[in-house]
Amino acid sequence: MRTWLGLVVVCCVGAVSAQAQTVYNPTKVIFDSPDHEAMVTSYVIEYWLPAVDPATGAPVTSGTIDKSVVTPNQTPPGAYQALLSAITPLPAVPVGTTYVARLKAIGAGGESARSSASNPFAYLSAPRPPAALSFR
Repeated sequence: MRTWLGLVVVCCVGAVSAQAQTVYNPTKVIFDSPDHEAMVTSYVIEYWLPAVDPATGAPVTSGTIDKSVVTPNQTPPGAYQALLSAITPLPAVPVGTTYVARLKAIGAGGESARSSASNPFAYLSAPRPPAALSFR
């Protein structure tokens, strides 16, 4: 499977470019997937500590996003989106810890390489203004 993936985790409104400021309480993921319509059956989203090298380390947790819950996204054109609440199982992560996410596409031909890392994100107990995460 040759799918190239760019990934964005978004909170409520707006978008922030990759490797930008930390996003708090993200609610959806936005990503590029050129083979989405023809070849992809699902995606695996992995939560990583920012300093961990994917070549030698392991994600903190991961979950699956079924293709049926992925919809086209308007900005940027050609991208796709899914609510983070649609991940199964929903990753349980400690409040206040900063993560980055990486995405892999799954299809009949196997799985793609991991996407580049999203911008950093964290879940907080206190409400924060809406913001966005980006994997592009």
